[in-house]
Amino acid sequence: MSEVYAARLTAKKHINEQCAECNVKKNSNGLYNHDDIVKAKETIEGKLKEVFLDHVSGLTMADLLDTKDNAINSVTTTQMVTADALIAQAKKDAMVADATAKKIAKSLGTEAAAATIIMTREEAKREAERQNIANQTIVGTKDGLVEVLKRLIGNAILDPVTKIADGSRDKSIDAYKLHEVFQLAFDNAVRPEVDDVLDSLIEMYQYDFDFRLPIKHSFAHLKTMATKLKPFGIIPGDPELMLVLLANIHYAKEQEWGHEFRAAMAAIRKQYNYDKIHDTTSTQFILKELAGADELRNMKLAPAPNVNKANAVQKYKSTLEDISWCNSNSSFADSSSSSCNYSDFDSSQEECMRVVDQQARRDKKEKKDKKEKKRMSSKKNDDGDTSSDDDVLPLTCKYCIKYSKSQHPTRITPETCMWNKKVRKFRFNSVCRKMNLKFIEGSEFKTGEEDTWPKHKKKEGKKDN
Repeated sequence: MSEVYAARLTAKKHINEQCAECNVKKNSNGLYNHDDIVKAKETIEGKLKEVFLDHVSGLTMADLLDTKDNAINSVTTTQMVTADALIAQAKKDAMVADATAKKIAKSLGTEAAAATIIMTREEAKREAERQNIANQTIVGTKDGLVEVLKRLIGNAILDPVTKIADGSRDKSIDAYKLHEVFQLAFDNAVRPEVDDVLDSLIEMYQYDFDFRLPIKHSFAHLKTMATKLKPFGIIPGDPELMLVLLANIHYAKEQEWGHEFRAAMAAIRKQYNYDKIHDTTSTQFILKELAGADELRNMKLAPAPNVNKANAVQKYKSTLEDISWCNSNSSFADSSSSSCNYSDFDSSQEECMRVVDQQARRDKKEKKDKKEKKRMSSKKNDDGDTSSDDDVLPLTCKYCIKYSKSQHPTRITPETCMWNKKVRKFRFNSVCRKMNLKFIEGSEFKTGEEDTWPKHKKKEGKKDN
């Protein structure tokens, strides 16, 4: 029995050690953000899944956090299993088994099987001790988690649940469930504004995968973003998560560093039609195919995600904003299907990919036009032409007189003139040729780092013109 008494204290100490690094940031007023307590709960739940529990129900210690009663969160401090109770239950089970065996034997015209063996008292004592240790481990873990939450949140916030009405003493650990304590922590968190919640939702749909890492890492982060929305009644499911995932992969497979995704996307499209409503099975299949692509590609070639990079999800953001989101399997579904205009947009994968392709072509054309415009502008500058918007001075700059033979705009002075060899600044290749200087790429002249700009050096083996 000594092990039974020690089990509660051992479990309490163990869970405190497991959650020692779990923290919730607070401001000077002792307040904490909603997202921080959500992260803390996820961390605690992960730790509970790692706690060994030898319980007859087969449930895990993480079931302590369930809102509904189960065999784990219903265990009390005084709940005890005795050898006599186990023997009585074994006799009852044996009688039922014997009666069933005789009934079957009679219907088959054969002799009944031998009587069921009942456990001995010694066996019953060992089984009772095992179950009692498991129960006290559950109680000790629950007790330890309450201490962890008091450390993270503060006694004052949790007192309405953990203490009696006048606050003079703690309630029995059996008087409340852990989900009640967490709910109190959520209720007292600094709640984000409505537009912040909407921003979080939009951020989830615009999430840009980091292809320098395996896809499973980015998908896990996407699921975390979706989890943060659950306390507000918004529960993105597999259809929404797969839409974001496949849009990111569609973008990546068109890049030089992501060609390995093409075979995976082909296998996914072959397995599922465009109107497939994704579930757990299809999600696992897709992640397995993408994991195979991860093994083949060189992740070092992928760029870092940033706001300027073309994101496949951002490309059809404007289309999503113009229609009502009404997927019947989405938690955002409107009860009235008439509010959705299917003629404007189809939320299937194929339609999303079509929108992405159209935007990609527009971006490519716009980039080409800008490049052509810049080339023409550079050509005019080389020929000595100036913009009609710039006022010009008479040709008085000695550097322009020597090399260019053309006027320069009023905003350019001799001290900043491109033809002045002493000036450290970017020079066109045509200017460098005339001045007999080595050409330096424009990327070397980083804004804000003027003191580190390189200096154009004279070409070797040639004389100045």
